[in-house]
Formats: sequence, C-alpha cells, structure tokens
Amino acid sequence: MRQAILFDIDGTLLVQSSAHLAVLSEVLSSRVRREVRIRMDGERPTLDGVDLAGWTDAQIIRQVLGSASTAAPESEVAAAVGAYAQAYRAMPVDLRRPRPVEGAEEVLEILQAAGVWLGLVTGNASEIAHAKLASVGLDRFFTFDPDLGFGDWRADRAALATAASQAARGAADVVSVVGDTELDMCAAHGAGLRAIGVTTGACTSTQLTAAGADIVLASIRELPTVFKQAMK
Repeated sequence: MRQAILFDIDGTLLVQSSAHLAVLSEVLSSRVRREVRIRMDGERPTLDGVDLAGWTDAQIIRQVLGSASTAAPESEVAAAVGAYAQAYRAMPVDLRRPRPVEGAEEVLEILQAAGVWLGLVTGNASEIAHAKLASVGLDRFFTFDPDLGFGDWRADRAALATAASQAARGAADVVSVVGDTELDMCAAHGAGLRAIGVTTGACTSTQLTAAGADIVLASIRELPTVFKQAMK
C-alpha cells in the first residue's frame, strides 16, 4: 500500500521557529499604522487574545487588514504576503534559524527511502516555509508550490489540507497529516485524511485526542515504526 505524509512545520518538524511572526507583526503594523504584536506562549501564537495556533499566514493577514464589516482586498493580502516574505529573507539567518525536532532529518530520510511520499501542509507562506527548512537542511525532502500546502492565500487550515492532499492523492493510496495542533487534526479529517498528532508543539496528547487524532506520538521518531506496520 502506497503511503503519503503531509507534515506541518512549526511545532512538528521545527521548534523555536517563530521569528517569522515577529517579521509579520512589523509588516502588518506598518500597513495598519498601529502596533500589531503576535505573542508566543510556548509554541502557541496569540494576537489580541485570539489563539492563532494552526492559522495560515494569509488568514492572520486578513484578520488584521480587514474589519468587522469589510474583508481585506485580496490584492492587499497578496502585497502583504510579498512584503512579509521579502522582510523575512532579509533577516540574518542566525536570527531566524529554527531548531529541528529531535530526529527530524533521520526520520525523513528513512521514510523517503521506504517509498513514502513526503509533502507539507503548513500555514507558513511557501517562501517562509522554504527559508525555514533550508536553514536546517530539510528543504531537500519537499517541494514548495504555493498552490498546494502553504498559507500564501488559503483561507484557513481546512482549505490548506484539502489543497495539500491533491498532489499526495496522486502518489499514494493512504494520505496522513502529521501536526501538533487541534486545527491540524480537524483539517485532516475534513479532507478525508488520517490525522497523526505529535506532542512536540502546541498541544498535549489529551488535546490532540479530543480534537480527533487517530494516533498521537510523543515524537516523530516513532513515525517509521507506525508506517512500517501500515505498509505490511
């Protein structure tokens, strides 16, 4: 049976990876002419008391640029995404380099060698995702088409999972999402995919189970064993 895995990035493949949110805060502050400050509580980002864990970059941008009665024009959203990506790339690598979760490169190599199709389903815009993963040498396992599993313009995590699954379904019989938030689990099921939670990020095992995770792992180090059993 052919298997595919769609990985979230922040809290799943990488930790200490929130430098992009400081950049996004600065870009949005300059556009709305007021302070926009996205705060981190562990691996959970918040904005004005709203929990952003699992949100797409475009979703956050629309939230800030829009109002209660008027949605932000898509041209403004696209311009903000472009400015945000440019500002992030200009940031010194040493200031934005995240830390891979334990065993990330080894696990991706094992899965790839076993014939598992690897993809991404991340709220990060594609250029941000690529820069993060490239800084720690993990970009070689993935492609970065903004029309698939990235937050350049997707409305929310549910739309993201559906888009990300398009390429994966052509390559595999069973597609799984690996993520660290409740929204990852809900979005996976909404797209008809298996939901695998990891407790390296925003949520506890109890929270992930309550959100509908089919499997909860303490570490992605456990993934090769899970998929070895599934491929028998």
